[in-house]
Amino acid sequence: EIQQLRHQIVQVEQQLRSALSPTYLPNDRETAMQEQQ
Repeated sequence: EIQQLRHQIVQVEQQLRSALSPTYLPNDRETAMQEQQ
């Protein structure tokens, strides 16, 4: 169940990022997360 929840969170996160920045590329998500840490 936890994996399903995390998967849903990732999908929503991608949708939010796509809505906030149209030029955002899903492939850059991991890079962005690393930069935040």
